Amino acid sequence: MQFSHIWLILPTIKHKKYAKNTQHIFMAKINIILDTRSTNKKGEHPLKVSIASGNGCNAYASIGLSLPVDEWDKVHQKAIGRNNYALNTELDTILYEWRQAAKGLPLYNMKAIDIKKAILAKLQPHKAKNGTFYASFESFIEKKEGRTKQMYTETLH
Repeated sequence: MQFSHIWLILPTIKHKKYAKNTQHIFMAKINIILDTRSTNKKGEHPLKVSIASGNGCNAYASIGLSLPVDEWDKVHQKAIGRNNYALNTELDTILYEWRQAAKGLPLYNMKAIDIKKAILAKLQPHKAKNGTFYASFESFIEKKEGRTKQMYTETLH
C-alpha cells in the first residue's frame, strides 16, 4: 500500500495566542508529474518527482523519462498507452524510494528544496556534493593529467 502524503504530527502546544491546545500537522506530498513547461525534440514532456512542503513551496527533480501529454493520466498519475505497464512499474518504484527516503526527515520547517536535497543525498550519496563548486572543480581536475592534476588536487585539499 502506498500513501500519497507523509504526515508529521507535532505534540500539543500550549500558547497564549491559542484558546485551546492545538496539534500542528506538517506534511510533504511526493508525487510524479508530467512537466508541460518544457518539451524535448520529440515533443514529449519530462516526468518529474514533485515535492510540495507544508509551507506551500514546491521542488522538482527530473527522473530522466518523458512522455507526450496524451499518454499521461494526470488524475491517477499513471502512464497510459504504449508500454504503460512497464513504465508504471518503474514510476511506482521511483515514487516508493523517494517516499521511503523522506520518512526519516524532520519535515518541520523544511522547504521543499531542502527536502529534495536531503532525499537526493540519501538516494545518491556519491552525488551529494553535486552542484557545488567543490564537485565541479573535482570533475575539472579529473580531466587533467600529470603535474597540473597534482597541483589542482593539492590546492583543493
